[in-house]
Amino acid sequence: MNHLTILSNDVRIQDGLYSLNDLHKVSGSKNKHRPSLFTANIQTKELIHEIEQSSNSCFAVKTKRGGFNSGTWVCRELVYAYAMWISAEFYLYVIRTFDQQQNPSYSKAITLKQDEYIASLERQVIQYEKQMNLIHSHTTSMKKEFSDTVFPALKALNSRLYGNVYERLHVVHMSSKVY
Repeated sequence: MNHLTILSNDVRIQDGLYSLNDLHKVSGSKNKHRPSLFTANIQTKELIHEIEQSSNSCFAVKTKRGGFNSGTWVCRELVYAYAMWISAEFYLYVIRTFDQQQNPSYSKAITLKQDEYIASLERQVIQYEKQMNLIHSHTTSMKKEFSDTVFPALKALNSRLYGNVYERLHVVHMSSKVY
């Protein structure tokens, strides 16, 4: 496997290490989440030390400057730590991605849950469409009633509202927030 796919983006893998620069791009490329800031963090340095001192030690971090495949490359544990450092949401995406790779049945379960979620969202959209159509038809009937009855009555009574009533109603309509 040459890459890992997270949120439809490729994260390169080289010599068993993952590109932290690719993960940074996947996470949104915020300046405050630069790989150099993560690796300079005291907790990250302590974790790197623990990983490299463990019984099944490996290189936790490898930095390559310039040329092909330049950037910061890290072990799997640091991928998790980096994702957690960025946000709980991103951390969860990373965990689920690794779980899907290791256990195909987990992937099927996630796909089913995603399908259920999509179906739920589609039902909500249909319900909102019905409500918006109802509001639109109600508004249309109100406009007709206003044009047929209220507006002529204001004109007949020589009301001060007659001249700018449409404008006033439009302002009220546009400034109201109905959610």
